[in-house]
Amino acid sequence: MTAQYEFRKLIAQVCIMGGVLVAICIFSRMLSGDHYMARVPLGDPNLGMGDIRYTLESDNKAELTDAEIHDGVLYLDLHAEEAGHCSVEVVDEKGRVIKCNEYTVGRGMTVFEEETGNFTGDSFVAGALSVFFLATAALMLRFYRRSAGVRLYSYNTIFSVGMFAFAGMTGLMFLVLFLQHIADPYQFPMRNVYVVVSKAGISFVRFTSPLVILFSVLLIISNIELLRHERYRFQNILGLLLGLLMIGGVIVLLLLNGRISQVGPNPRIWEIAVNVCGIIFTYFECMLLGSVVCGIRAAKHVPDYNKDYIIILGCGFRKDGTLTPLLKGRVDKAMAFRKTQFLATGKRAVFIPSGGQGANETMPEAEAMYRYLRENGIPEDDIIKEDRSANTYQNMMFSKQIIDRMGHRGNVMFSTTNYHVFRSGVWAADVGLVADGIGSGTKWWFWPNAFIRECVGLLQRKLKQEILLLVVLVVFFGLMSIMFY
Repeated sequence: MTAQYEFRKLIAQVCIMGGVLVAICIFSRMLSGDHYMARVPLGDPNLGMGDIRYTLESDNKAELTDAEIHDGVLYLDLHAEEAGHCSVEVVDEKGRVIKCNEYTVGRGMTVFEEETGNFTGDSFVAGALSVFFLATAALMLRFYRRSAGVRLYSYNTIFSVGMFAFAGMTGLMFLVLFLQHIADPYQFPMRNVYVVVSKAGISFVRFTSPLVILFSVLLIISNIELLRHERYRFQNILGLLLGLLMIGGVIVLLLLNGRISQVGPNPRIWEIAVNVCGIIFTYFECMLLGSVVCGIRAAKHVPDYNKDYIIILGCGFRKDGTLTPLLKGRVDKAMAFRKTQFLATGKRAVFIPSGGQGANETMPEAEAMYRYLRENGIPEDDIIKEDRSANTYQNMMFSKQIIDRMGHRGNVMFSTTNYHVFRSGVWAADVGLVADGIGSGTKWWFWPNAFIRECVGLLQRKLKQEILLLVVLVVFFGLMSIMFY
């Protein structure tokens, strides 16, 4: 069963669950019949039925039954016989209006209270929303936890982590609102639920802002230290740019959200724009979170000791043919794994140093790694050079061709630097190579910026898919903002 099949199964489960919850809500609404419990707060807990009078004005043959007062709230059973509009006015003994509530009755005899947004069967809807988001988060987490080893190397795994965070936090907010609504439908009306739907992105940004700012500050610090050791290049300031962009985005969104009421005579357009920008920011925040979580998990993963081949991914070396610390770390990690595996199982893996000759290199990277392996006592028969590749994709593709020529695929592993493991696994899957990965360490100030480059590369691979999903989210939450403003 492939990872792609599992992901499609996951999406199908989410859709089926949504459909079941909608059906439950419809069924529950049918059980509620054409009665609606109207709640009218009187403002004085000492008032009794003898202290007030209420009247119903209706154009749809509505009627009120079973009136009673508890804790300063008048409870009225509103029964509607046809669609239309009605209102309930409550006055005191002196004829002063205490409260006037407006109600709209739909074709299905669903009563909608205009002030609060409450309606017949609203508790089932609020509960279903919290169940949907929390269950979606649980399914996403389950998918991520089951994506171990070679199944981890997929954009779908990144997506599952991001959606787990968003759905989980949104579900918890809905759960709190649901419980509050059950306890006091007037103080915590359904309109609050509508606001949560339309402002889901802004709410996520607000709750995660401390972590985002902390992450961004650490990213900026590591990038500044990187620039002290490495020459200035655009790829060496990606972490700095991303950190500043994330801090600026959080500050701007929260400031705009807090001052919408002060923006001109009609702030509706600003309200919608800020909500949509919040969703866009949240989407990229979730994808970044997924990339970081998956990247760290891939870097810390230790493959099973059953490998027949170990591919070592090449990178630049010194002019004299000796290995740089980065490349040496990859080769040393591969040799350490092979030694541990041999001691544990007696199985001797074959090395495939992979890397062609760059424009400024004196020999293929595979040759430089081959010499280092030989210097460290690895027998010549245990090394097969792959010296044609110019990038990671070709590393995997040409190495796979070598393994195929050997007559059997066997169990394969690749060794690279920690920040590069996840993306390398994705390339391996693309060429049909089932390979586990292992990562060597690097300087603390080098790792974050290099990993950001890897994230950018990962997101670029699924650009069309991301744009499509982002458009769907923007349209959905934009419409929610327009409807529930």
